[in-house]
Amino acid sequence: MESLCDAVDTAKDSAFVLECMRGSPRQARIQARGCKALTRIVPADDSGTERNEIVAAGGLDAVMLAVKYHPDNSTVVEAACGAIGAIVCDHEPNQATFVARGGLKVLLSVLMKAGDASRAAMAEATCEALVQCTYDNPDAQVRGSPTCV
Repeated sequence: MESLCDAVDTAKDSAFVLECMRGSPRQARIQARGCKALTRIVPADDSGTERNEIVAAGGLDAVMLAVKYHPDNSTVVEAACGAIGAIVCDHEPNQATFVARGGLKVLLSVLMKAGDASRAAMAEATCEALVQCTYDNPDAQVRGSPTCV
């Protein structure tokens, strides 16, 4: 497994990363490293091409599955929130896709469990991802707001 983790750490291809994540959904280390790799692969000045490819290949679903399988693993949750933020940041179609696929509910369920101080970093990462999913996107804000109240 360590060699697979190393391969994910250095991967430049999101398809490879997603294949590894899907092949080992219950392996927290691979999920965390896969999410970190997706965050790294999406460049900050991306025109949306890489993000669109990741979403089309099921990347948001893979990241949400990582959170669902490992909701109490802060390393996985924080890495997943980073990947979600990178994929949806300033990209309304990806924000809407994330919301439509139940992503806000997944993040909110983690946030609701993060009540004690030991989970503060998870709560902070979750909140940052929520902001990226709804910021400057009226459709996402309207669909997400009843759940947030």
